[in-house]
Amino acid sequence: YPPRRQSLQRTVRLWPHRAEGEGHFIALLRRAGDGPAEAWTMTGGATVAALPEFWEPLIDEPMPAGLVARPRQDGATAVYAVMPDAPDTRGLRAVRPGWHLGHERKGRFVPSHALALGLGSPSVLHRLDEPLGSERIARYLHGDTLHVPGPDGWVLITVAGFALGWGKRVGNVIKNHFPHAMRWL
Repeated sequence: YPPRRQSLQRTVRLWPHRAEGEGHFIALLRRAGDGPAEAWTMTGGATVAALPEFWEPLIDEPMPAGLVARPRQDGATAVYAVMPDAPDTRGLRAVRPGWHLGHERKGRFVPSHALALGLGSPSVLHRLDEPLGSERIARYLHGDTLHVPGPDGWVLITVAGFALGWGKRVGNVIKNHFPHAMRWL
């Protein structure tokens, strides 16, 4: 084994060529200093005020009770639903501490793809349901806008009753909110 740096003295490396398995690195991390841990803002504050405005006219289910909000680097606030018995993640850098519902920016709530897939499509009041093999669904999966009349606002795009993602209708045009990384090329 090569000599260890002082900063790695109390760590363990399990190399895949020396131990059975894929290899691991183990370290016990302790917080340096006594500053306050990064706090999560609970629902009810101004940080998630736009969520009820999005939820109530669109979704025919009660809004989740255990909500947390966390500021993002781009100025938005990410909103998560957390189970009541979930461990406290304050002070930890949790990638997703719960079900990602979306984010709030400049007083508007933008729903996440995880919310689209996690809701039962019958519970969403405004949806565009297309059959398998539909040309509209192919265009949606490519990232194109769709021209479909209806009320303005968020629309759940479904195929044969199964959710694909969100679109936002203005006039007769549904702007595509399908994740860029998942779009068909």
